[in-house]
Amino acid sequence: MPHLASLRKELLYGWHILVSLLAFNSYQSMDNVTAGRVLGQVALGVYTMAWSLAHVPLEKVTSLVTTVIPSYLSAVQNDEEALRRYVRTITEGVALATFPATIGLALVARDLIPFALGPKWDGVVVPLQILSVYVTFRSVVALLGKLLTAVGNPRFVMWNDLAALIILPTGFYIGSHWGTPGIAWGWVAAYPFIALPLYWKAFKTIEMPVGDYLRSLRPALHGTAVMVLAVTSLKWTLLAKESSILRLVLEIATGAAAYIATLLLLHRERIMTFLRTARSFRRARA
Repeated sequence: MPHLASLRKELLYGWHILVSLLAFNSYQSMDNVTAGRVLGQVALGVYTMAWSLAHVPLEKVTSLVTTVIPSYLSAVQNDEEALRRYVRTITEGVALATFPATIGLALVARDLIPFALGPKWDGVVVPLQILSVYVTFRSVVALLGKLLTAVGNPRFVMWNDLAALIILPTGFYIGSHWGTPGIAWGWVAAYPFIALPLYWKAFKTIEMPVGDYLRSLRPALHGTAVMVLAVTSLKWTLLAKESSILRLVLEIATGAAAYIATLLLLHRERIMTFLRTARSFRRARA
């Protein structure tokens, strides 16, 4: 049997991760607890539906970042250039996949919810739109905690999650005075206080310039901005008298076309690189 003293480093590492996971799982549910306790069961049902729908575009990406990517980061934990390259590439790929889906969901929510769920769920629309903004931001922040843990700094992540366990519930409670949209705004208003320390520590650890990171977001931001402009213009000009189903179809088609066209026009080389990478993974699996 080994002496506990010889396992101190490993046990402490595991303790930091355990506490971090407990804190994360706790504050992830505090918005629902606040909605149920302060606003009642009807509001809780509406908010839970909005939360579930907002996270649909993120589920597959989050599982990839939390289960697969950490092993790659750990393998190059002492190579700062490789870590910077991974962060840039993964962030760019995640943003390309999630930004149009989450922001697009917010854009079409007013027509989608009555069509998909019925008029009785109209209360879902506004919190869904707000939560979609949070989920967009969350999709690229999720990598940072895994990066810091992979390079041997889970202690910072643990304290950050413990701070979130105080900051976020406070935001939810304050926001609950404005109903379910207020609780959703609690995420948008409070989450930057959790994300910014992660950015600071991650960039400092791997010596990554902020400009390099922002450039990795540029294709998704350009495509999403044009998509928002196109769909919003369509809503204001052509769709005032159309049926909700036709509006929904036209909004989705217009948004997808605008996003893809922008990427091919402004960032064709990057998109082709990602497509070649995807094909190579597919051939490797086959």
